[in-house]
Amino acid sequence: MVIRLSEKSEVHMLIIRLRIGAEHIRFVHTCSIRDVNMKGIPRLVCLVLMCLAYSWPAFADERNPTGKDILVDCSLAIEMGQDTYITNLIKEAKPLPSKAQQTKAIQCMSYVVGFKDAIYARQLYDQKNSIKPMVCLPENNINNGQAVRIVIKYIKDHPELQNFPQAGIVFNAFYYAFPCGK
Repeated sequence: MVIRLSEKSEVHMLIIRLRIGAEHIRFVHTCSIRDVNMKGIPRLVCLVLMCLAYSWPAFADERNPTGKDILVDCSLAIEMGQDTYITNLIKEAKPLPSKAQQTKAIQCMSYVVGFKDAIYARQLYDQKNSIKPMVCLPENNINNGQAVRIVIKYIKDHPELQNFPQAGIVFNAFYYAFPCGK
């Protein structure tokens, strides 16, 4: 990673270049000279951190995850969450999943749980504002494992949707599992 401040008269440019494999990703931010003084250092640090945060998708898989990815990755997450997971691996002489597989499993579970939490927050907002919610999760919500199992079951019940983007599939899984009364 290269971070460089370039000065051109009264304008400073912050250039951040990340190298990922053979690819270079470059972020350029311009600001006036008054933004980069001693008082502006915290802003500069925040800017660098924001640029790094926005670069995170560059590390991700190039394609958009599909239902098939959810099925594989979230199934592994559920497996890994079992108390007997390691014991079963040893008993069956299976290797541990790779770090990449484990990372994808955790990302999948986090995605589904985040989606569920967003739906629940929206449901509470809708109820507070007398709007009919689209999805009606139980009042005490559902736990994370249940949320992932609901999505996995939906994909298994609808294999024709496996090549569709994950967002629509996850939403539909909750929409059909927890419909709101008419």
